[in-house]
Amino acid sequence: MGLWDSVFGKKVTIQGRDENGKPFETKVSEKQFKKWEQEGLLSKTAVVEVQVLDPKGSYTTHWKIGEDIPAEVVEKFKNPDTNKLYALTVYEAGEPKTSVLQHAKWLEIKAAMGE
Repeated sequence: MGLWDSVFGKKVTIQGRDENGKPFETKVSEKQFKKWEQEGLLSKTAVVEVQVLDPKGSYTTHWKIGEDIPAEVVEKFKNPDTNKLYALTVYEAGEPKTSVLQHAKWLEIKAAMGE
């Protein structure tokens, strides 16, 4: 890929994990992405972004569809405006239990938590 393309070409965002398993996100040129894809260097995994309310602090994560969460649950609860899921973690006997909620209910709980 040329310098011109890397500076001025259309960019795509890719997400992955480094050699230590730490998640990363970076932008690459669309040409470079397509080249890596053709060479079999990339694999696609369907994921959904999840906004989680947790008593220890709110955070955003990504769940693999079919592995971390069933596709049927994603379709049922995914917000059509944001394409995200909204979840709440509670602790029972010190163990975290996470449930997916409708966005309106999640907003209610978020307000009640003072977020």
